[in-house]
Amino acid sequence: MRNFTTRIQNKANALALRARMALSNQRGDFYISDAVKIIIAVVLGASSEGSRAAESKKLLTYGFRFFQSLTPYKAGTELVTQKIWMGDKSEVKLGVDQDVSVLVTRGQGNNLKADFQLESELKAPLAKGQRVGTVFLKQGDKEIKQVPLVALEEVQEGGLMSRLWDYLVMLVSSWFK
Repeated sequence: MRNFTTRIQNKANALALRARMALSNQRGDFYISDAVKIIIAVVLGASSEGSRAAESKKLLTYGFRFFQSLTPYKAGTELVTQKIWMGDKSEVKLGVDQDVSVLVTRGQGNNLKADFQLESELKAPLAKGQRVGTVFLKQGDKEIKQVPLVALEEVQEGGLMSRLWDYLVMLVSSWFK
């Protein structure tokens, strides 16, 4: 029995690795397209092939019945406009650079909330796609996913007077923090 269990575990590991490689994109992140949904059920210790199939069917039915995959934000979606210092623009659009998919309890998609945190104050120059913070997706009080918050547009360094003015404003405001 132990030899049989080891073979099943090895096959499951090989299938999981192959599925992971098939779903990976160039950056090493993993995604599943909206059209494809995959649930893998592994049942160990079943007494027969029939009981293993029945238990697998129960697991798969449960997964598809009680959970759903949502894509609340598509790549390039603007989430917030934020003040940027010392740039040729006063504000920069921030968002996500990849589709954001989450698995939620069926019917609870309306309870999905997004919050963000910047890594630091935004200062020019800022490249398009540069990570500036993190988006936290929450369902109620439970955090279910974190994704990078990126600049959706490039911001060049501002002129000498613009940078000097922003520097003075930042200096004075730091005295009152």
